[in-house]
Amino acid sequence: MLAAMKRPDLFKQIIAIGPSPKYLNDAEYEGGFEREDIADLLSMMERNHFEWAGYLAPIVMENSQRPELAEQLRKSFANSNPEISRRFAEVLFLSDNRAYLQKVSVPVTIMYCAVDVIVPVGVIEYMAAQIPQCTLVELNAAGHYPHVSSPQEVSQAIMAIL
Repeated sequence: MLAAMKRPDLFKQIIAIGPSPKYLNDAEYEGGFEREDIADLLSMMERNHFEWAGYLAPIVMENSQRPELAEQLRKSFANSNPEISRRFAEVLFLSDNRAYLQKVSVPVTIMYCAVDVIVPVGVIEYMAAQIPQCTLVELNAAGHYPHVSSPQEVSQAIMAIL
């Protein structure tokens, strides 16, 4: 969305899966996390990258009936560069892009899951209210990685949007 604001001529539309402009809660916004939650996550990443991967993967995958998906995600997390992963998490979870949402000039479709511990539905609704041309598509899936857990559902939704 930030790229589309700088170069709208390059974008016809945007399809996003579970985006968030801000992950931290504040007085008038519920992003899903307290600052202490993020500090604990970052600390765990620093102390033991593999422990962090094993802890986070099943929570964000949210598919306990299919543990192989969490294991696949755990391996992906564990195989990533710990320094880069931690820096990425810090930038991502501590950023605030809410002020830019009203400046998105291309149509945006946000696909989301009703159950997502990373991006609560309230965040999705907030984004829909802020982005001038925004459509919401609730997926029949759970977790923050529906493109992994329910690829058919996601691809069908994308094809319907296109």
